[in-house]
Amino acid sequence: MSQANQDANPQLMQTTFEAQRATALAWRQSTAAERIERLERLRISLMAHKEALYEAFAADFHKPRFEVDGTEIVPSLDEIRHNIKCLKGWMRPTRIRATELTMGNSAHVQYQPRGRCLVIAPWNYPLYLMLSPLVSALAAGNTAILKPSEMAPRVAQVLASIVTKAFPAHEVALFEGALATSQALLAMPFDHIFFTGSPGRGQSSHGGSGQTPDQRHPGAGRQVPHHRGRDGRPSKGG
Repeated sequence: MSQANQDANPQLMQTTFEAQRATALAWRQSTAAERIERLERLRISLMAHKEALYEAFAADFHKPRFEVDGTEIVPSLDEIRHNIKCLKGWMRPTRIRATELTMGNSAHVQYQPRGRCLVIAPWNYPLYLMLSPLVSALAAGNTAILKPSEMAPRVAQVLASIVTKAFPAHEVALFEGALATSQALLAMPFDHIFFTGSPGRGQSSHGGSGQTPDQRHPGAGRQVPHHRGRDGRPSKGG
């Protein structure tokens, strides 16, 4: 397995992070139709890169096509379909009971997007464990910056092409690189971080970010992370 050694430009990462701020604020008012359109863009770009993904997984992992389909591409497409199907229901306000002090009034909970999200993916399932949290972030109305594993460089290059063809950088951006790239991104005040990887790097992500525990979403360190709905809750049917 080869490894990418060149880290991303810190100034470009900072500029991109700042550019996503205005988008994240505007997306707080996004409709279900607008969020579904972004998910469709991702689906179309993913499908257009299937052949490139087969070649990349063969180069990085020596995986046959049927295994790439079964463990990476099909689960990613299922994730997109599931979010599109359930999104309108997830976005509806949740009615709650009135208390003794608020009798006679109606009350509900309206979930809001976090804002700017960071997704750091591991090497072992580099496509699905990147796209699954990205799909949830987009369904929830968030922007995202993605950091693929440097241990799967060919797959990371195809991921970069998938993202670039589907989104402008002020919506979703991807930066390749090694530890220095991760550390530079973790130093930025993201509104939510989704990390899947080793305990050592997970500890680093906790210590490097200036976030409270509820703003971090560590993956379980297994093949399939816990599916989340647009509000961070376990999604129905996931």
